[in-house]
Amino acid sequence: MPTPSSDLSNRPATSTGGLDVERLTGSIGAVVHGLDLAAPLAGRDVEHLRELVAEHQVVFARDQHLDEEQHRALANQFGPLSIHPVGELTGSGRAISVIDDTADRPPAGFDWHTDLSWTVEPPDLGFLSAVVIPPCGGDTLWASGRAIYARLDAAQQRLCGSLRVVHLPDDMLLNTVCRHHGEDIVRRLIANHTPIEQPMVRLHAETGRPAMWLSPLYAAKVVGLDDADSRRVLHVLHRQIHDPEVQVRWRWAAGDVAIWDETSTCHRALTDHAPQRRTMRRCTTTGARPIAAGG
Repeated sequence: MPTPSSDLSNRPATSTGGLDVERLTGSIGAVVHGLDLAAPLAGRDVEHLRELVAEHQVVFARDQHLDEEQHRALANQFGPLSIHPVGELTGSGRAISVIDDTADRPPAGFDWHTDLSWTVEPPDLGFLSAVVIPPCGGDTLWASGRAIYARLDAAQQRLCGSLRVVHLPDDMLLNTVCRHHGEDIVRRLIANHTPIEQPMVRLHAETGRPAMWLSPLYAAKVVGLDDADSRRVLHVLHRQIHDPEVQVRWRWAAGDVAIWDETSTCHRALTDHAPQRRTMRRCTTTGARPIAAGG
Protein backbone atom coordinates (compact mmCIF):
# COMPACT_ATOMS: atom_id res chain seq x y z
CA MET A 1 0.00 0.00 0.00
CA PRO A 2 1.31 3.50 -0.74
CA THR A 3 2.55 5.93 1.87
CA PRO A 4 -0.36 7.89 3.38
CA SER A 5 -1.03 11.32 1.95
CA SER A 6 -2.33 13.51 4.74
CA ASP A 7 -3.94 16.87 4.20
CA LEU A 8 -2.39 17.92 7.51
CA SER A 9 1.18 17.20 6.46
CA ASN A 10 2.06 20.74 5.37
CA ARG A 11 0.07 22.69 7.91
CA PRO A 12 2.00 24.73 10.49
CA ALA A 13 0.91 25.41 14.03
CA THR A 14 -2.17 27.60 13.92
CA SER A 15 -4.35 29.82 16.04
CA THR A 16 -8.05 28.99 15.84
CA GLY A 17 -10.60 31.15 17.61
CA GLY A 18 -7.93 32.34 20.04
CA LEU A 19 -6.73 28.77 20.68
CA ASP A 20 -3.10 27.95 19.87
CA VAL A 21 -2.89 24.57 18.17
CA GLU A 22 0.34 22.57 17.99
CA ARG A 23 0.24 19.66 15.55
CA LEU A 24 1.98 16.51 16.77
CA THR A 25 2.24 14.38 13.61
CA GLY A 26 1.37 14.57 9.94
CA SER A 27 -1.69 12.37 10.34
CA ILE A 28 -3.15 12.59 13.86
CA GLY A 29 -2.95 14.53 17.09
CA ALA A 30 -2.62 18.12 18.30
CA VAL A 31 -2.04 19.98 21.56
CA VAL A 32 -4.33 22.91 22.33
CA HIS A 33 -2.96 25.77 24.41
CA GLY A 34 -4.89 28.58 26.05
CA LEU A 35 -7.87 26.65 27.40
CA ASP A 36 -8.99 26.20 31.00
CA LEU A 37 -10.99 22.99 30.80
CA ALA A 38 -11.80 23.09 34.52
CA ALA A 39 -14.12 26.05 33.94
CA PRO A 40 -17.24 26.09 31.75
CA LEU A 41 -16.29 26.79 28.14
CA ALA A 42 -17.83 29.58 26.12
CA GLY A 43 -20.13 28.26 23.42
CA ARG A 44 -17.71 29.25 20.67
CA ASP A 45 -14.85 27.46 22.44
CA VAL A 46 -16.91 24.27 22.57
CA GLU A 47 -17.54 24.59 18.85
CA HIS A 48 -13.87 25.28 18.11
CA LEU A 49 -12.74 22.35 20.23
CA ARG A 50 -15.21 20.03 18.54
CA GLU A 51 -13.92 21.18 15.15
CA LEU A 52 -10.33 20.58 16.25
CA VAL A 53 -11.14 17.06 17.42
CA ALA A 54 -12.85 16.34 14.10
CA GLU A 55 -9.80 17.66 12.24
CA HIS A 56 -6.95 16.21 14.31
CA GLN A 57 -8.86 13.18 15.68
CA VAL A 58 -7.28 13.45 19.14
CA VAL A 59 -6.56 16.69 20.98
CA PHE A 60 -4.53 17.10 24.17
CA ALA A 61 -4.43 19.83 26.81
CA ARG A 62 -1.79 20.01 29.52
CA ASP A 63 -1.93 21.12 33.18
CA GLN A 64 -5.71 20.92 33.60
CA HIS A 65 -5.91 18.82 36.82
CA LEU A 66 -9.62 18.10 36.61
CA ASP A 67 -11.48 16.57 39.52
CA GLU A 68 -14.26 14.09 38.78
CA GLU A 69 -17.02 16.70 38.63
CA GLN A 70 -14.98 18.96 36.35
CA HIS A 71 -14.23 16.00 34.09
CA ARG A 72 -17.95 15.20 33.92
CA ALA A 73 -18.88 18.84 33.26
CA LEU A 74 -16.32 19.13 30.46
CA ALA A 75 -17.64 16.07 28.64
CA ASN A 76 -21.27 17.09 29.19
CA GLN A 77 -20.68 20.23 27.15
CA PHE A 78 -20.21 17.96 24.12
CA GLY A 79 -23.20 15.70 24.70
CA PRO A 80 -24.86 13.29 27.13
CA LEU A 81 -22.48 10.86 28.80
CA SER A 82 -22.57 7.16 27.99
CA ILE A 83 -23.19 4.58 30.68
CA HIS A 84 -21.12 1.45 30.06
CA PRO A 85 -23.34 -1.62 29.49
CA VAL A 86 -21.74 -3.28 32.51
CA GLY A 87 -22.70 -0.28 34.65
CA GLU A 88 -26.26 -0.55 33.39
CA LEU A 89 -26.37 -4.21 34.46
CA THR A 90 -24.78 -3.69 37.88
CA GLY A 91 -26.94 -0.65 38.60
CA SER A 92 -23.96 1.60 39.29
CA GLY A 93 -25.08 4.03 36.60
CA ARG A 94 -21.64 5.66 36.66
CA ALA A 95 -20.64 7.59 33.57
CA ILE A 96 -17.10 8.26 34.87
CA SER A 97 -14.87 5.24 35.27
CA VAL A 98 -11.60 5.25 37.19
CA ILE A 99 -8.73 3.15 35.88
CA ASP A 100 -6.51 2.60 38.90
CA ASP A 101 -3.53 0.34 38.16
CA THR A 102 -1.48 -0.73 41.18
CA ALA A 103 0.79 -3.60 42.15
CA ASP A 104 -2.30 -5.44 43.43
CA ARG A 105 -4.44 -4.45 40.44
CA PRO A 106 -2.20 -4.72 37.37
CA PRO A 107 -3.28 -3.09 34.09
CA ALA A 108 -5.61 -5.13 31.90
CA GLY A 109 -3.57 -4.76 28.72
CA PHE A 110 -6.41 -4.48 26.19
CA ASP A 111 -5.46 -4.63 22.51
CA TRP A 112 -6.18 -1.84 20.03
CA HIS A 113 -9.88 -1.00 20.08
CA THR A 114 -12.61 1.56 19.63
CA ASP A 115 -14.73 1.84 22.75
CA LEU A 116 -17.94 -0.20 22.69
CA SER A 117 -17.80 -0.90 18.95
CA TRP A 118 -20.01 -3.91 19.75
CA THR A 119 -23.00 -1.70 20.64
CA VAL A 120 -25.71 -0.40 18.31
CA GLU A 121 -24.83 3.25 18.92
CA PRO A 122 -21.15 3.41 19.92
CA PRO A 123 -19.72 6.50 21.66
CA ASP A 124 -18.96 9.69 19.77
CA LEU A 125 -16.11 11.23 21.80
CA GLY A 126 -13.75 9.90 24.46
CA PHE A 127 -12.38 11.93 27.39
CA LEU A 128 -9.39 10.81 29.46
CA SER A 129 -7.68 12.73 32.26
CA ALA A 130 -4.48 11.83 34.08
CA VAL A 131 -4.62 11.79 37.89
CA VAL A 132 -1.58 9.80 39.05
CA ILE A 133 1.18 9.08 36.54
CA PRO A 134 4.19 6.79 37.09
CA PRO A 135 7.75 8.04 36.52
CA CYS A 136 7.91 6.05 33.28
CA GLY A 137 5.64 3.94 31.11
CA GLY A 138 1.88 3.92 30.70
CA ASP A 139 1.70 5.89 27.46
CA THR A 140 -1.47 5.79 25.34
CA LEU A 141 -1.44 5.44 21.56
CA TRP A 142 -4.08 6.42 19.02
CA ALA A 143 -4.17 5.37 15.36
CA SER A 144 -5.88 7.27 12.56
CA GLY A 145 -8.45 5.32 10.59
CA ARG A 146 -8.55 8.26 8.20
CA ALA A 147 -4.84 7.94 7.41
CA ILE A 148 -5.18 4.18 6.94
CA TYR A 149 -8.08 4.72 4.53
CA ALA A 150 -5.99 7.24 2.57
CA ARG A 151 -3.37 4.54 1.99
CA LEU A 152 -5.79 2.43 0.00
CA ASP A 153 -6.12 2.78 -3.75
CA ALA A 154 -9.53 3.57 -5.21
CA ALA A 155 -10.47 -0.08 -5.77
CA GLN A 156 -9.48 -1.02 -2.23
CA GLN A 157 -11.47 1.90 -0.85
CA ARG A 158 -14.56 0.79 -2.76
CA LEU A 159 -14.13 -2.80 -1.57
CA CYS A 160 -13.65 -1.85 2.07
CA GLY A 161 -16.55 0.58 1.82
CA SER A 162 -18.80 -2.30 0.82
CA LEU A 163 -17.79 -4.59 3.69
CA ARG A 164 -19.23 -5.04 7.15
CA VAL A 165 -17.57 -6.57 10.19
CA VAL A 166 -19.08 -8.51 13.08
CA HIS A 167 -18.16 -6.97 16.45
CA LEU A 168 -18.69 -8.61 19.83
CA PRO A 169 -17.30 -8.43 23.38
CA ASP A 170 -14.02 -10.35 23.44
CA ASP A 171 -12.90 -12.96 25.98
CA MET A 172 -10.50 -10.57 27.73
CA LEU A 173 -13.31 -8.10 28.40
CA LEU A 174 -15.68 -10.85 29.53
CA ASN A 175 -13.05 -12.35 31.85
CA THR A 176 -12.39 -8.91 33.35
CA VAL A 177 -16.12 -8.37 33.89
CA CYS A 178 -16.43 -11.84 35.44
CA ARG A 179 -13.54 -11.18 37.81
CA HIS A 180 -15.07 -7.93 39.05
CA HIS A 181 -18.81 -8.59 38.83
CA GLY A 182 -19.41 -12.34 38.55
CA GLU A 183 -20.71 -14.82 35.99
CA ASP A 184 -24.32 -13.64 36.10
CA ILE A 185 -23.38 -10.17 34.82
CA VAL A 186 -21.33 -11.80 32.04
CA ARG A 187 -24.26 -13.98 30.98
CA ARG A 188 -26.60 -10.98 30.92
CA LEU A 189 -24.07 -8.87 29.02
CA ILE A 190 -23.76 -11.54 26.33
CA ALA A 191 -27.54 -11.93 26.14
CA ASN A 192 -28.06 -8.18 25.78
CA HIS A 193 -25.31 -7.66 23.21
CA THR A 194 -25.43 -10.29 20.51
CA PRO A 195 -22.87 -9.95 17.69
CA ILE A 196 -23.51 -6.82 15.64
CA GLU A 197 -22.52 -5.88 12.10
CA GLN A 198 -20.71 -2.56 11.70
CA PRO A 199 -19.35 -0.84 8.56
CA MET A 200 -15.66 -1.32 7.84
CA VAL A 201 -15.47 2.26 6.55
CA ARG A 202 -17.34 4.88 8.53
CA LEU A 203 -18.24 8.43 7.55
CA HIS A 204 -17.80 11.22 10.06
CA ALA A 205 -21.25 12.54 10.93
CA GLU A 206 -20.21 16.22 10.70
CA THR A 207 -17.46 16.33 8.08
CA GLY A 208 -18.48 13.36 5.93
CA ARG A 209 -14.85 12.22 5.76
CA PRO A 210 -14.29 8.45 5.50
CA ALA A 211 -12.12 6.45 7.89
CA MET A 212 -11.36 2.79 8.38
CA TRP A 213 -13.25 1.92 11.54
CA LEU A 214 -10.95 -0.68 13.03
CA SER A 215 -11.34 -2.28 16.44
CA PRO A 216 -9.10 -5.37 16.55
CA LEU A 217 -10.10 -6.28 20.10
CA TYR A 218 -13.76 -6.62 19.14
CA ALA A 219 -13.73 -7.29 15.36
CA ALA A 220 -14.54 -10.99 14.93
CA LYS A 221 -15.31 -11.62 11.27
CA VAL A 222 -15.89 -9.94 7.91
CA VAL A 223 -19.46 -10.54 6.81
CA GLY A 224 -19.76 -12.66 3.66
CA LEU A 225 -16.24 -14.13 3.80
CA ASP A 226 -15.28 -17.57 5.04
CA ASP A 227 -13.24 -17.73 8.23
CA ALA A 228 -9.87 -18.04 6.47
CA ASP A 229 -10.44 -15.12 4.09
CA SER A 230 -11.89 -13.03 6.91
CA ARG A 231 -8.80 -13.59 9.05
CA ARG A 232 -6.54 -12.63 6.15
CA VAL A 233 -8.42 -9.41 5.41
CA LEU A 234 -8.56 -8.34 9.05
CA HIS A 235 -4.89 -9.21 9.53
CA VAL A 236 -3.83 -7.04 6.58
CA LEU A 237 -5.93 -4.09 7.75
CA HIS A 238 -5.15 -4.37 11.45
CA ARG A 239 -1.44 -4.55 10.64
CA GLN A 240 -1.68 -0.98 9.32
CA ILE A 241 -2.49 0.24 12.83
CA HIS A 242 1.03 -0.66 13.97
CA ASP A 243 2.73 1.75 11.55
CA PRO A 244 4.03 4.73 13.57
CA GLU A 245 3.14 7.04 10.66
CA VAL A 246 -0.58 6.67 11.42
CA GLN A 247 -0.13 6.93 15.20
CA VAL A 248 0.31 9.48 17.91
CA ARG A 249 1.84 8.39 21.22
CA TRP A 250 1.17 10.47 24.32
CA ARG A 251 3.48 10.51 27.31
CA TRP A 252 1.21 11.49 30.18
CA ALA A 253 1.83 14.02 32.92
CA ALA A 254 -0.55 14.53 35.83
CA GLY A 255 -3.25 16.99 34.78
CA ASP A 256 -3.21 16.13 31.08
CA VAL A 257 -6.52 15.69 29.25
CA ALA A 258 -7.17 13.91 25.94
CA ILE A 259 -10.32 14.24 23.85
CA TRP A 260 -10.65 11.98 20.83
CA ASP A 261 -12.97 11.08 18.00
CA GLU A 262 -14.22 7.54 18.60
CA THR A 263 -15.62 7.38 15.06
CA SER A 264 -12.29 7.57 13.20
CA THR A 265 -9.63 6.24 15.58
CA CYS A 266 -8.66 3.28 17.68
CA HIS A 267 -6.42 3.34 20.74
CA ARG A 268 -4.58 1.30 23.31
CA ALA A 269 -2.84 1.93 26.62
CA LEU A 270 0.58 0.44 27.30
CA THR A 271 1.15 -1.62 30.44
CA ASP A 272 4.90 -1.13 30.86
CA HIS A 273 4.37 0.97 34.00
CA ALA A 274 3.40 -2.05 36.11
CA PRO A 275 3.69 -2.43 39.08
CA GLN A 276 3.78 1.37 39.47
CA ARG A 277 0.52 3.19 40.09
CA ARG A 278 -1.33 4.85 37.22
CA THR A 279 -4.73 6.44 37.83
CA MET A 280 -6.91 7.84 35.05
CA ARG A 281 -10.50 9.04 34.71
CA ARG A 282 -12.40 8.38 31.53
CA CYS A 283 -15.84 8.79 30.00
CA THR A 284 -17.48 8.91 26.60
CA THR A 285 -20.35 10.85 25.07
CA THR A 286 -23.23 9.06 23.43
CA GLY A 287 -23.07 8.45 19.71
CA ALA A 288 -25.29 7.35 16.87
CA ARG A 289 -25.53 4.34 14.60
CA PRO A 290 -22.41 4.38 12.36
CA ILE A 291 -22.84 5.80 8.85
CA ALA A 292 -21.41 3.39 6.28
CA ALA A 293 -19.35 4.76 3.41
CA GLY A 294 -21.12 2.38 1.06
CA GLY A 295 -24.55 3.71 2.01
